[in-house]
Amino acid sequence: MRPTEMNVSGSIEMKPLPDGGRLIEISPEGGRLHIAGLEFKKGQHLVLELTVQSITEFQMALGFSKRTPSSVQSIPDLYCMTGFLPQIRVRTFFDLEHLDAQHIFLERTPGKLKSFLQGTAMEPEQVKHFEMIFLPFYTHRSFILHDLYLADEKPDCSLGQEVEPIVDELGQLKIKDWGGKTESAEELVRYLQKEAEDGAIAHFGPEYSTYGGYKSIPFEPTGYFHVAQQGDRFWLVDPEGYAFYSKGLDVVSSGEAGRIDGIEPCLEWIPEEEGPFRPAFQTGETLNGHRYYNYAVSNLIRAFGENYHETWSQMTRSRLIDWGFNTIGNWSDLNFAQEAKLPYVMPLAGFPTTQETVYRDFPDVFSQEYREASERYAAQFEPFKEDRYLIGYFMTNEPHWAFGDRVNLAREMFRSGYSLASKEELIRYLEDRYEGRPDALSAAWGMEVMDFGAIRELGYEEFSDAADADLLDFSRRMAHEYVRIPAQALKKIDPHHLNLGMRYAFISSELVLEGSEYYDVFTYNCYKFRPDEVDLRAIYEHTGKPILIGEFHFGAPDVGLLSPGLKGVYTQADRGKAYRYYTEFAASQKYLVGTHYFILNDQATLGRFDGENYQIGIVDVCHRPYEDFVQEIKATHAEMLDVIQGTRAPYGVQQTELIMK
Repeated sequence: MRPTEMNVSGSIEMKPLPDGGRLIEISPEGGRLHIAGLEFKKGQHLVLELTVQSITEFQMALGFSKRTPSSVQSIPDLYCMTGFLPQIRVRTFFDLEHLDAQHIFLERTPGKLKSFLQGTAMEPEQVKHFEMIFLPFYTHRSFILHDLYLADEKPDCSLGQEVEPIVDELGQLKIKDWGGKTESAEELVRYLQKEAEDGAIAHFGPEYSTYGGYKSIPFEPTGYFHVAQQGDRFWLVDPEGYAFYSKGLDVVSSGEAGRIDGIEPCLEWIPEEEGPFRPAFQTGETLNGHRYYNYAVSNLIRAFGENYHETWSQMTRSRLIDWGFNTIGNWSDLNFAQEAKLPYVMPLAGFPTTQETVYRDFPDVFSQEYREASERYAAQFEPFKEDRYLIGYFMTNEPHWAFGDRVNLAREMFRSGYSLASKEELIRYLEDRYEGRPDALSAAWGMEVMDFGAIRELGYEEFSDAADADLLDFSRRMAHEYVRIPAQALKKIDPHHLNLGMRYAFISSELVLEGSEYYDVFTYNCYKFRPDEVDLRAIYEHTGKPILIGEFHFGAPDVGLLSPGLKGVYTQADRGKAYRYYTEFAASQKYLVGTHYFILNDQATLGRFDGENYQIGIVDVCHRPYEDFVQEIKATHAEMLDVIQGTRAPYGVQQTELIMK
C-alpha cells in the first residue's frame, strides 16, 4: 500500500520527478510532510527509499498520531527520530510493532543511522495521521523520496552496487575537505610518532595533590574518596584529604569503533582481518554477529605497530593532565584507567533484571528473582574495593524506562498479562490503604471493583483517571525498591567507594529521584547549553545529595563528520566557548561536584553500534586534537577554583552566539 496524497507545511518545497519520486527541499526553518492514505495494521513494515543529497547531518522524525493534529505545530503521540547516510540510495523500514513504545533505540539498517523513539504507545490501527517532521537546522537540506509503502515482510536493506566510497583509508569523510584534515597515511605516521617522541611524563602542578585535589582546601582524609560540605558548598574529597572537583572526560579509549557490516561499499579501505590490523576489528556473540572496525586503532597501528597501546596510554595520560582533566570518566578503557594512576569512575555491568519486566527495562522489583540478581550483580565489585584511585561507581546508565514522560510504572504492569510479584504487592498495598473494603476503593476510583483480587485482571485502559493517583504513589515505591535492593547489596560488598547513582538521561519525572538516600552522589546527564538552575535546586531539595553531571557535549559541522551531536555550534572555537560557558556555570553551583565531558574521540564517521556519528571528540580519528577547542578547555580548568570559590564570575556569552539556527 502506498500513500494517496502528500502535502507539505512550513518551509518545504516538494517537486515531482520524472521517475515518480519527489524532491523534498527543506529550508532552515524546517517543516512537515503530511502523508495520507496509509492504513496501518499489525505485522506491517513502513518502508522508505530515499537519497540524501547534502553532506550535513540529515534527520527526520516519523510522526504517528491517534487524531489529525489541530495545528502544524502539534507534537505527535509517538515519533521516531532517524538519521540517514548521505549521497547513497537507502532503503529502510519502521516495524509497526514498535508503536508499542517498549523500545527506545531501534536497530540500524545499512543506510540508516541512529533511531530514537519517544511518545506513548498505540496500536497500528489507531494511527489516524502520519507525517515526516524536519526540525529547524542551520542550513538548507534536501533529499529524494523515491518510494514509501507498507509491506508485510521486512525489505532487503542492502546497499546497491553503484555506491561510491564516502570514507577514506584513515576513517575520515572522503567527500568533504576541512582545515586540519590528514592528507595521507604518511602524514599521519609522522605526526603521531612526533607526538610520542615529544610527549613528556605529565604531573599535576604543585598546587594539586597526588589525585588532582586542591591543596589549599584540606579536609579530614579517609583513604578513599568521600563527600564533604564546607558551608553550603559540596565537595568530593580525595584520599589524601583535599577538596576535589571532578573535571572528567568520558570514553577515554584508543578509538571509537563503527559498525561496518552492510556498508562495506561506503569504505575505501578495509584490511584483511587476519593480519597486522586484527586489533582494529571487533566481532563476537556480544555484538550479535555484527562486524565493527576501529579506524582510530588502525591509525595507531600504522604509527606504532600492534603493540600501540603502551605508547597511546603514555600520550593520552600526558594529554589529559595537560588539558586540566583530573578524572577518567565513564565507559573508559579500564586497563588504562587503572594503569594511569589517575582518579577514575566505572560503570557496573548487568544491572539486575527479571525475566518479565514491568515497562521497557524496569524489572519486577518486588520479586525474589530481583533480589537474587542484585546479589550477583554486586559481586562484580569485589576486585575493585581496595582501589584508592577509584572515586566510585555508576549503578547503570540511562535506564530506558526513565525516558518515558511521567510514566506510571504501576499502571504499565497491566499492559501485559504477566503474573508479577510487584502486581501482588500493589494489591496488598491497596488492601491496606482502603482497609480491605472494595467499596471504598470503588468510590475513590469512580469505577466498580468487586474485590481486590479482581484488580489482577484489569487492562491498562480500564483504570480510571482517579486511579492514577494511587498507582503513581505505588510507582514511587517501585522506583524506591529499584534503587534500594542493588544499592544495599553493593554497600555490603564495599562500604568505602561512592555510589554515584544511575546516570539518568534527564529528569523525566519525580520517579527518578526516588531511592536517592542510597546514593552518595546523584548523577544525571545534561545535554543543554548549561545546566538548569531549577533542575539542580529541585534535585538537591528532593535528594539532599551533591550532584555530578555525567555527560554533556558540543559539536560543530566545520570539520569532517556529518553530525554536530545533541548540542551543535558553528565552529571548533565556538565549541571552546560553549565548554567554558557550561562548565564554569556548573562550577559556580554549590550543589555540583563535577562535570564529565563526552567524549575523547570523535565517533565513527558512519556510525557506532547504534548509528551515532557525532563530531564531539577532543581528538579526531587520526588522534589530532582540535586545538581551538583544547585551548579553551585548558584555560577553563586552570581558572576553575576561582569560579568555584566565587572570586570570579562564570564565563558569560549570549547563547544566541552559539546555538545553531
